Amino acid sequence: MGERLPLGFLINTLAGEFRDRTGAALEQFGLSTREVGLMTRLSHHGTLSQSRLGQLHHTDRTSMVGHVDRLEARGFVERRRDPSDRRVYLICLTDLGESTLRDARKFTDEVEQDITGSMTDRQREQVRDLLMRALDDIHDRTAKQH
Repeated sequence: MGERLPLGFLINTLAGEFRDRTGAALEQFGLSTREVGLMTRLSHHGTLSQSRLGQLHHTDRTSMVGHVDRLEARGFVERRRDPSDRRVYLICLTDLGESTLRDARKFTDEVEQDITGSMTDRQREQVRDLLMRALDDIHDRTAKQH
C-alpha cells in the first residue's frame, strides 16, 4: 500500500483541483468560485446579514464588501437594511441570481462528476456528509467561543 498522506494535504490538493477546474467552467458566467460559493450559501440559508455570510464563507469584511458589490451590480443579490438594526445589511439572492446559479451549477456539477468519477453516488454522499460534519464541528466550536 502507498504512503499515507496527511488528510489536510489531501483536502487542500483536491480543493485546488476543484477551484481551478470550477473557475475555468465559471468564466462564461463572469463569476468567481468565491462568488458562486456566496450565492450557493444564500440559496441554501436564505437571507443572511453581510457579516454572517462572511463568517460562514471565511471571508474578511473588506473582501466581503467587494464581492457583494460585484454581485449586486450584476443583479444577482440585493442588499437591504435590517429593519431591527439599520446598521446591518441583509443580503438576499435575486431571481436572476437564483437562475444564474442554477445554470452555473450544471457546469460545476460536471466538474464534480469528472473529479469524483471513480466514486459511486453513495461514496460521493459519504464524503460530502463527512466534510459537512467537520465543517459543522468547526462552526459549533467557533460559536461557543463567541
